[in-house]
Amino acid sequence: MKSSPRLLILSLVLLTAVTVLAKKRKKDPTCDAKNIPNTSRVCRLNGVIVTPSVRGEFIKLTECTWNCNLGCKWVGGPKKRTCKGRPGEWKKQQRSNGQYQKSKGIQCACRSCTGGPGDWPGVGASADCTSGPPYGAGTLCNYPCGPGYTTGSGNRQRLCFNSIWRDHVSDLVCTDIDECAADIDNCAQVCTNTDGSYTCGCNPGYVLNADGVSCDDVDECAADTDNCEQTCTNTVGSFTCGCNDGYVLNADGFSCDDVDECLDNNGGCAHDCDNTVGSFTCSCLAGFILADDGLNCDPEPTGEMPTVMPTDSP
Repeated sequence: MKSSPRLLILSLVLLTAVTVLAKKRKKDPTCDAKNIPNTSRVCRLNGVIVTPSVRGEFIKLTECTWNCNLGCKWVGGPKKRTCKGRPGEWKKQQRSNGQYQKSKGIQCACRSCTGGPGDWPGVGASADCTSGPPYGAGTLCNYPCGPGYTTGSGNRQRLCFNSIWRDHVSDLVCTDIDECAADIDNCAQVCTNTDGSYTCGCNPGYVLNADGVSCDDVDECAADTDNCEQTCTNTVGSFTCGCNDGYVLNADGFSCDDVDECLDNNGGCAHDCDNTVGSFTCSCLAGFILADDGLNCDPEPTGEMPTVMPTDSP
């Protein structure tokens, strides 16, 4: 079956149009999207973020901004370039006259850190790093809150920046743990909370042991730290004062006053009672002498021989 002249003409017209469009597309300027080492890139066309074509190209007038990766230092080359000209080339815009000039891309130095990040001042916790050792440029080391604190918002980080450790972020919020209130201390008696820790103490009458936790009784009597006027008796955690015979303890619990024994049943004396400091003495009326018990009185001897009564003979 023969094709109609009209259909043949239409086919030739379509083929010609496709060929022209293909040649035109081939001639449209583009710039390669090859990545620059150690950089990141954001590209826009007419203010809209764009990505490379499937062939890895950007079309004319695409503007791209390159930045060095985290931890790398910018050492040269323009950060911003535009795809210009025919064929397309990456060019930077001159500040002086606004003209575009062909230029090489950004250059970044990314040397590793030879040593570790070290300690964070005042923080006992060790660093947790994203890599290393060895520590490449861009390595981040996180410092958590130290013992005795809870971790809140924020971060505390040190960054390996082109072979040098730098404090990167320092807004971590650490809240002190009150170990005493939480009852997680080991104190035997008294707990005092401190910033990030706590200390143990003892009640009056006790002394803190070398372990810093337990307490032992203080013998105030042996240490001569009591205030007793006469006698001291140690007790667990304290002491009590007493008095010698003939004295009574005052209401202050420390001093002693003399007891007037004669006021109580005449001191037990048969005749007269004489109070002395801390004691008393008994005495007898005329014609009597003090008995051996020091209390009773016996008649004085007269010096006469007792009458001997006769007895019956056997």
